[in-house]
Amino acid sequence: MFLLIGSSLLVVAMLIGSVPVAAQSQPPSLAVNRSVVTPGMRLTLTLAGFTPQIDLSALWNGSRIADLGPAVAGSFTRTLEVPLDAQAGTATLRVCAALSDGTCFTGEFAQQAEVQLLVEPGLGIVPAALLRRAATFVAELRGSPLVPNWAEARLGTVARPLYRPDLGDVPAYYEIEVLGTPTLGQQLEPNQAPPPADIPAGFIILATGEHDLPIPHWHSEGPTLTEQMRAQAQANGQAAPEQFFKLDTLAYAAQGPKGEVVATLGSELVRIVGASPDLHQTFTEDSMMEWTPDPEGGEGTTIERGPGTPNGSALPDGFTLAEWESWEALKAGYTEAYTPYMANLRDLAAEAWTFEREASTFGLGLRVGDIYHLPLIGETGAGSTPAVALSGPGETLVEGVLVENEGPLPFYRITVIEDRPGTDVELIATVTYADNTSEQFTFFIIGALPNRLYLPLALVGNSATRNLVAQSGAHLAQSWGPWRFWWAGTKVDQRIYRQLRRDEGPNTSRCVSGCGATAWAMLFGWVDQQAHNNVAPWVGSEGIYRTGGFATGSPAAIAPPQMNNPLTTEQQGVATMTWEIRGRIGTFCAAGNGATFPWRMSDARRYLQNRSPNPLRTDYSSVGIKRDRFRNAARDSIVLRGTPAIIGTGWLSHYPLAYGYAERTRPVRSCNILGRNCSWKTEFQRSFFVNQGWAGSDDNLAWVSSGTWFVGQIYPTR
Repeated sequence: MFLLIGSSLLVVAMLIGSVPVAAQSQPPSLAVNRSVVTPGMRLTLTLAGFTPQIDLSALWNGSRIADLGPAVAGSFTRTLEVPLDAQAGTATLRVCAALSDGTCFTGEFAQQAEVQLLVEPGLGIVPAALLRRAATFVAELRGSPLVPNWAEARLGTVARPLYRPDLGDVPAYYEIEVLGTPTLGQQLEPNQAPPPADIPAGFIILATGEHDLPIPHWHSEGPTLTEQMRAQAQANGQAAPEQFFKLDTLAYAAQGPKGEVVATLGSELVRIVGASPDLHQTFTEDSMMEWTPDPEGGEGTTIERGPGTPNGSALPDGFTLAEWESWEALKAGYTEAYTPYMANLRDLAAEAWTFEREASTFGLGLRVGDIYHLPLIGETGAGSTPAVALSGPGETLVEGVLVENEGPLPFYRITVIEDRPGTDVELIATVTYADNTSEQFTFFIIGALPNRLYLPLALVGNSATRNLVAQSGAHLAQSWGPWRFWWAGTKVDQRIYRQLRRDEGPNTSRCVSGCGATAWAMLFGWVDQQAHNNVAPWVGSEGIYRTGGFATGSPAAIAPPQMNNPLTTEQQGVATMTWEIRGRIGTFCAAGNGATFPWRMSDARRYLQNRSPNPLRTDYSSVGIKRDRFRNAARDSIVLRGTPAIIGTGWLSHYPLAYGYAERTRPVRSCNILGRNCSWKTEFQRSFFVNQGWAGSDDNLAWVSSGTWFVGQIYPTR
């Protein structure tokens, strides 16, 4: 039924056939959960303003790609996959009211909304070996208590290259997103719209070569680092990033179309002056400070030795820290400034890469009970699921099954059900793709070893040598054991603080207050929280934080759990504490950062005087060279004492607080050319879970590689 008023047509019937005839209180609208997309990505569309019950179609650059079913009243959601043949660049996604054949209504009955999306290539840019490394890493951790929110995690479809100035135009790393499912086990009501298909569940950073560890940085929550930088650039009115850089362990930058920096994450790099190329080999003396307090509030007893300390040996001639004049100067001078640190990092990663090569070359050892996931992807990017054939004498000792629903890459799952005691039995897996390319993977079923369950490992490489004992110095790598992990308290116990911005609170400097002071503030705040909760052995340390952050304040105050923006009245005390520590440890401004020499970090002890008599110790390389013993000291603080420890990451650039430690091992058998004189070696993978001191950042808590050049520890009162 229609009613004419003047020249206007008012619609008072809901539908005539399939024609939209109801006047809408608002024009149709469309919002998408991702503005940057990749082929095959699942999108969540939020729609509103369409006539209820009218059929909807989705169009990609004007071509119909999907029927979205009938509209409903109000706001509702639909899911949609980006076309697999979507080309990189800008694309238009349109949703319209549609006729029965899917074409859009036109003229007065037209209802449509559209958005502009940026299409990126996705996983297709990542080499197959790196994809396997990432996919298997997620598979290993899926369901692990180490990361409970990865119970149904899978690789997403977004992958971006990260560069390092010394490696030029060749990607130094790839970042791959990880996705999770937000509604595990949720039952939908009849006609209820499905929830968003995916939620960001962190990222994996993969090194493309031996300049860094195979997986130097990963996180199990929130958006990727590149998405964070893209959002930062947009929020600050900067151009969209066109290139991303990983500059050291936790320092990242995004570059715009004119070569300008449009966003950063982590501390900006300071320029290291006077570091000779062989510094990591020639400057081997380390430093320490141990302070035992005077219970009466006096100076206490200090033991110091090593370069940088008052009576220690000298630092290298001309060694100092300075600011970079510009982003262009940093890129041009990167190699000269950081050569010994890059070499130190390469040395730390060498063993991991040796084992990666040996696993690929000589085969992987599996034992009864092992479950191995082999990600399937061809070098040519063939789209269809490949075929897998098992052969060799080990074929009858395993069960194999194809798994296609655990992410964008299918897996072939191999389960070892039997062995031959005293014998290593060869198993070959041949993967053939739709384009007739193939890959071959070698395994050995190892007999006469204890039956234990291990998680899977990805092979890196596309072929393997069958004749194991014919190789000189052959090694046979076995599956990884399960992750073992330790925490110094829970996430709730941690103090989530940040640096003070310029002109914020007591900060009168021209830069942020510095990560060193924030790290000590978070550690002291953790102790205060433990003491007030009567957690042994910290009882007696209640006065380490006091009302207002002042030494004269009441010890009954509890260190606030976090710092907001802006600070609350209660949190002003954290600012006061942080600023006092900053002054004590001699922080200075460099490149907009608050920089602190490692030999000054021990002066945080002066904050403790007249507050709480807690012993303090720092161990460090005064020139920032990473050592195993520093890692082990931080590990022992967490594992043996249940206490967080401050560590040093990057090129003398950041002091985060580590409160989690995880490691896993696998044995590797090494034999001579005749297959005799065999022995077993143990390979480790180690990571620290750190509180960055970046309250409010999506990447404030993250897993990082375990290399460190500094460790700062606190002990209970004696």
